[in-house]
Amino acid sequence: MITFSFGRNWKRFVKYVANDEILQNAKDSLSRFFGGNFDFSNKVFLDIGCGSGIFSIAALNLGCKRVISIDVDNNSIEATQMAKDKFKPKNTENWEIFLGSILDSNLVDRLKKELTNESVILYSWGVLHHTGNLELAMQNAMDILDSAGGGGITLI
Repeated sequence: MITFSFGRNWKRFVKYVANDEILQNAKDSLSRFFGGNFDFSNKVFLDIGCGSGIFSIAALNLGCKRVISIDVDNNSIEATQMAKDKFKPKNTENWEIFLGSILDSNLVDRLKKELTNESVILYSWGVLHHTGNLELAMQNAMDILDSAGGGGITLI
């Protein structure tokens, strides 16, 4: 399958464009979506296709107890690490960033086990249709949420 490295663009975005205003816009976007009184503190934010990592940082800054950032493109993982270094969010000990695919059954099984009984926000904005297998990507995302006994919310 021929793929495009979105991560190369994300690295340039983080280096030259991303700033505090853009990060604040990401936080505001999540807050508006969930409502002003939404409590992020007991949520795990699962960022599938993390790209620049900006929304992962926004989730940390909003108080999510844990953030998991995954991307299939190593350049996106590097962009997310760059954003982590640039913005220096708090609670980075609760942030896992790694290379992975929502199409990988071993990864999906791992996440299902780790997130059992957790309240999960699954964030995958504009990503799953780029996997080459939208049906499997959607099914795997839903399976992860189904295993989260604490209730899950999907932003796709």
